[in-house]
Amino acid sequence: VDKETATIYAYDIIGPSYFGYVSDGMIINALDELKDREVHLRINSPGGSVDMGVAIHGAIKRHGNVIAHVDALAASIASVFPMSDKKIMISKGAKFMIHDPWTIEIGNAKRFRHLCRKHS
Repeated sequence: VDKETATIYAYDIIGPSYFGYVSDGMIINALDELKDREVHLRINSPGGSVDMGVAIHGAIKRHGNVIAHVDALAASIASVFPMSDKKIMISKGAKFMIHDPWTIEIGNAKRFRHLCRKHS
């Protein structure tokens, strides 16, 4: 890596930094500091927060000079990050995991019965 390039690692769950995860703020701040440089985004993440991931995806697109390296795993929301980049490099043996969205429902029995009927 030279003065014209930099590396950012997304090597954890995408979530709040106060839990020690990779947060949208961490990635966005790093990209802002490196706005004039080519950035190599190295990914090994099982995914995590969709909202944070969408914010990261937007920041990568705005930066415009990011090369994605899937080092081992780009799963769930982390699989979206390389789709924003100008180039994608995938290590031998690395993988993407893409799935339909899912949710956790909170509510009383009536709410759960409604949800089950709606999707059956």
